[in-house]
Amino acid sequence: MTILTNGVGAVTGDGLSVAAPVYLTGEVWYVYSVTGDDANAGTNKLEPLATIAQAITNAASDDFILCLTGHTETLTSVQTVAKRLTIMGEGISSGIPVVKFTNNQAAASLFDITATDVQFRNIRFPPETVANSAARITADVARTAFIGCYFEADKNQNAAVVEINTGAEGLVVENTTFISTETADDDSPDVGLEITAAMSNVTMKGAIFDGGTQGWKDFALKASAGITTNFRGEGMSFLRGADADFNTSSTGYIQPSTATGAVRINGLT
Repeated sequence: MTILTNGVGAVTGDGLSVAAPVYLTGEVWYVYSVTGDDANAGTNKLEPLATIAQAITNAASDDFILCLTGHTETLTSVQTVAKRLTIMGEGISSGIPVVKFTNNQAAASLFDITATDVQFRNIRFPPETVANSAARITADVARTAFIGCYFEADKNQNAAVVEINTGAEGLVVENTTFISTETADDDSPDVGLEITAAMSNVTMKGAIFDGGTQGWKDFALKASAGITTNFRGEGMSFLRGADADFNTSSTGYIQPSTATGAVRINGLT
């Protein structure tokens, strides 16, 4: 067990990244696109790595990856997260994370999660740079978590922003936003978050689904392909007509804090 009396060193951002002290069994890897170098050791905040790919390669299960304020990457190949990692962003501006990962691929995901217990915390995901037929992030393993993240989507989003597949029980979405940023008429993004199969123990707390000015082509939250059991949604917001659709045999509850624009929440009993 390692004790970091001053935490991992972040000044603003995710609660875990600014908390002190922090007790952990893994290592902390620092990433910064401005001054980082993938030849650096990466375990010292003053000598960070330059890319998330190198951090994932270097890290072992139970490690933390902290992307420093101002880190931005446009990725042209999918990053497979096959280790139990916590990937955090430092910094926040006007309530939105400042660390950004953008996808520049026509038929591939940004991240493919293949290990259990992976967390993304305080990360911003701007719209795709080109039309993409693949989900931004896919997961088919248990207990994936998105905490304090911000997903933007426009007409280039021709699949779900986040796709949760068979085997991904225990999904957690907390204080995370899915927003349509498209402004052109009849040119909306596809789906915000889609659960593509039967799923159990899904928890959403403070999640925001926002239709923007043009809405979503399909549902902002879509879980109609299979039965979702024990869905727990607390303090959720469905804004500007962002709708949710569940299989009619699904069970659980949603307690919306805000709903605007004739919102529909279908199928949850």
